Order: sequence, then C-alpha cells, then structure tokens
Amino acid sequence: MAAQQKKMLGNILAISFVLMIIIIIAFLSTLSYTPPQIPLKDNNESKFNWGDIFKVNSINEYRYEIVRIEEGELEKNEFFYDINLVDGNYQIQIFPYEGISKREVDARITFEGILYNCISKQYEQMNESCEYIFPDSGVNKGLFGTPLNLRKNVNFEIIEMTSSIYREKIYESIKLSNSDTGTTVWIIENVPLPVRIEHSDGQTITIANLKNYN
Repeated sequence: MAAQQKKMLGNILAISFVLMIIIIIAFLSTLSYTPPQIPLKDNNESKFNWGDIFKVNSINEYRYEIVRIEEGELEKNEFFYDINLVDGNYQIQIFPYEGISKREVDARITFEGILYNCISKQYEQMNESCEYIFPDSGVNKGLFGTPLNLRKNVNFEIIEMTSSIYREKIYESIKLSNSDTGTTVWIIENVPLPVRIEHSDGQTITIANLKNYN
C-alpha cells in the first residue's frame, strides 16, 4: 500500500473513532438528563385557567405557526402578535407573516385588563363586536393564537406530564385539556404562553406551535 493511501486510511479511521466517541457521549447524556420541574402552582393543584398559562402582561410580542388540517388537506400560516397597553386595556394586534415580514394588515383584539374579556375588534378601520368575523381569511386563522374564546375563568385539567419541542429543544411539559371547548395545550417552565395549542372541531383540527416571543 502506498504511503499516501496509508495516510488517508489513517485519517479516515481517526475521524471515525472521534465521531463514534461523540455519538456515545451524546447518547449517554440523554440517559442522564433530568428535565426541570415545573413549579407553576402547588403540587396539589390539578387545574389551570387561561390566566395561568397565557400571561399577557409578561410579553411584548409572539409568533405562532398555525396549522389547519381539514379533510386530509394541510395548510400552514404564521402570524405575529404585538401586545400593547392601550387606555388600561391589553390590545393584541395580529399580522399575517409572509416569509420575510409582517403584512401591513392590522387586526386588533382588545381585552379588559388581564381577564381576557373581549371588548371589540378593529380591522381596516372597522370596529366590530366580538361576534364579528373578519373578512380576511388569514386574520381568521390568526385568531387561533389569541385567547379569544378562552376567558381567564376557563379551567384546564392536567392530563399528563410529557415532553414538547420548542425552538428545536426538548422540554418537559404539562399537557392540559378543556373538554368543553375541545382544546388541548402544552406548557413548559418559564414560557409565559403555551408552546402548543390544539383544537378539534368536527373534521377540522387546528394547531398553533409557538415559534418565539419576547
């Protein structure tokens, strides 16, 4: 065997050995990983309300990917949500995301403080009641990322401790459900809103995955 070939073989073996060590270390680290506890409420509590898991006064903006599955068809959209304190009320502005920036369409939902009682919506200079449906289909999808139909006194039962992926990392999470609204949410420690929201309405399943917030 030529000297050059021997050198190449040696390099390949050395690289393979290093990669094998890295894989073994990564595997062992997963076995020894202890996920953090979630001290959201006392251990004897079995219920959360929407005010516990959507802390509107702790965030300035957030972004959800909204996935809608209907009759085997899947549709994805992303929405930004800006939160402002206006005249003592929290107002959430919804902006459809079109790949590089927010679209210049502003839909607003105003809540009475942190009780999340919907007062009114504004869309293209229109001010309508809470029952009004925006004419823009994108805004309708974006509404799923707000607690529009989930008042602070809506309770969620703890289903199980599980795990969730947020920003490409795995976290221990609590899975909560409200059977009356057909809504399930997943929450993790130190994140002031659900990392995942899922709602089933007949043949339609809507899922909101949290992308980021600040």
